[in-house]
Amino acid sequence: MPGLAIFAVAVFAGALTGMFSRVKNQKTTTGVVVSVEYKCDFEDKSPTFYAYAEYEVNGEIYTVKSRSRSSSYHTGQKLKVAYNCENPNDSFIKPTFANYLVVAILFVIAAIVTIKTV
Repeated sequence: MPGLAIFAVAVFAGALTGMFSRVKNQKTTTGVVVSVEYKCDFEDKSPTFYAYAEYEVNGEIYTVKSRSRSSSYHTGQKLKVAYNCENPNDSFIKPTFANYLVVAILFVIAAIVTIKTV
């Protein structure tokens, strides 16, 4: 069924962007991108970009590396960071609104296609 295939793509996209990620005792704060790492894999010739964002918890500065390989990151960009309040090093960059929107649209398309084919 094409609807199920689209649904699987939506779930995969959500997982890839970290939409389903959580850390124990999760709190959120604002982080700022301090650098963007660019790598090019010569075998598949696809460039990857990773953001390094700094965030502050209880007066201490921590750094987190993005899990997604997006080229949309830029130095100075503000991002939401989720962290474990008992261990602030345990953290990840939360997906942007655009990530949620794309996955939501995929879920809606999957539902419509599934209903139309039943």
